[in-house]
Amino acid sequence: MKIFIVLNLFLFALLFEKISACIDRDWIPDRLFSNIKPKNLHCGSKDFTPKPGSNGKWSKNNLTYYIGSNSSSMSEDDARHGIRVAFNYWSAVVPLTFIEVDNEMADIWIGFRKGEHGDDLPFDGTDGQIAHCSGQMPCTAIHFDDDEKWRYVEMGKWLSGDMVDFFSVAMHQIGHALGLGHHDGHVTNIMNSRYRRPTNKDEIYDWVNLKPDDIKAVKELYGISTEYSYLACFIEGEDSLLNSTMQIREVYTEYEYNQEDNVFYCAHICSRDGYRYAGVETGKCYCGKELNLEYSENFYNETTCYEHLCSTDNIEFCGKTRALAVYTTPEKFN
Repeated sequence: MKIFIVLNLFLFALLFEKISACIDRDWIPDRLFSNIKPKNLHCGSKDFTPKPGSNGKWSKNNLTYYIGSNSSSMSEDDARHGIRVAFNYWSAVVPLTFIEVDNEMADIWIGFRKGEHGDDLPFDGTDGQIAHCSGQMPCTAIHFDDDEKWRYVEMGKWLSGDMVDFFSVAMHQIGHALGLGHHDGHVTNIMNSRYRRPTNKDEIYDWVNLKPDDIKAVKELYGISTEYSYLACFIEGEDSLLNSTMQIREVYTEYEYNQEDNVFYCAHICSRDGYRYAGVETGKCYCGKELNLEYSENFYNETTCYEHLCSTDNIEFCGKTRALAVYTTPEKFN
């Protein structure tokens, strides 16, 4: 009996080995292997020392960049678009503008390199160091390791397990180019030195954004992008300009912020900048705070109270009507 059991186990093991050898790896979705291969991806930028007289930041607000070489694994259009959007995220929070130029003497040079490539930060093939920004702070040359499989992923698309997210790494390196060092306080910080794969539990791409630590650091260097613009006193019970104005704390009790839904992205923005309410209409984000106004017939009857109207709960009164002071944000929506 024991011999029979041992023989069956041997035959089963042999059969399993033969079947495994016949399986084509390409038949299996990449997402099933995304966590099998250990990754140690990180930024190769060294601790920066400021350029003499620079205080670690640019002394001008209008910067140019030049894309000097392209990726062998990603289209030129994807690389260009990813870089453009990454710059937009930084310019949304600080008063800087970034313009692509066809001139190697631009303020920031961007390109793809392999191995030894002329600076003191050689790449090491796949995995390991994936990108760096060379030079003193603020650095002026951003290099991506062309041995990596780069991909610029739009919302809702797959990020295969063997590919590196170009957008989040570009945002990180631009942060260095603006004068920021590494900030490893939280794993989701854009300026964390370790690359974090931006996917959810279902391996769907999670759109990345600047985190409070990143925003605080860059604003300390360059200040605030623009002031919030007062729009109007919004009144309850009339036609609504905002489809959904909500209390931010209610948003966060039920949903995790992501940019796929502009309403919750807007709530993230407003919360970040100290506002209590958020709403979105026609792609624009509005932030609100409560008014403490005593009853006034003049204010109650003002045209501005009725030009832009919305409904909300638990706010102060504009005369005998609930009201919310609403402000437009300086943020850019894609």
